[in-house]
Amino acid sequence: MNLSLGNPALPPINPDNTKPIAIIGYPFTGNTFAHPSDTIYAKVSDNSLAINRVELWIDGSHTTTSTTWPYKLPVNTTLLNGGNHQVVIRAYDPTGNLNSDTVTLYKNGNGRYASPNDNSTETDMINLYPNPTTGILTISGSNIKTIAVYNLLGELVYQSATQPGNDKTTIDLSSRRAGIYLLKLTTEQGVIVKKIVKQE
Repeated sequence: MNLSLGNPALPPINPDNTKPIAIIGYPFTGNTFAHPSDTIYAKVSDNSLAINRVELWIDGSHTTTSTTWPYKLPVNTTLLNGGNHQVVIRAYDPTGNLNSDTVTLYKNGNGRYASPNDNSTETDMINLYPNPTTGILTISGSNIKTIAVYNLLGELVYQSATQPGNDKTTIDLSSRRAGIYLLKLTTEQGVIVKKIVKQE
């Protein structure tokens, strides 16, 4: 009598194929590097609640890596020639999923984009209300071109373009689950990222 049971069935493994969210929060495309050094501020998150590393690439060359929050990536601008430079962040989660974001910055040896601590930043001129919200959210601010909302899995859950000259836009997140979402606004100066709290 053959009592062999064969190989027991193994439970299925669900691989993590979700890319992390990767956004350059500061500076904005078209801004000018500070001299002799500057900092790139990366806003990253992942559905695993962990980020393995964030790399900074300038003009196709890897310059530095950050492995701890907050992800601030220094730049020695004395090594850059005058003119435009492509700045890319690459965020990796623990399973190797990759996402990136890109801005173009200018080097002329002087001048600086507004830092997150400056009261004059364009970020401070964007208002969200009510936030937390149960669904209807009003976005007030000038020069907003596009609106995108991401969940913490990095999935796009809302996207729209604004009407020229319209400084106030309303979006509806009523059908979305309660939780934290990232609002990405594209303006004439670059990209602005804000947090939305959705409640039931």
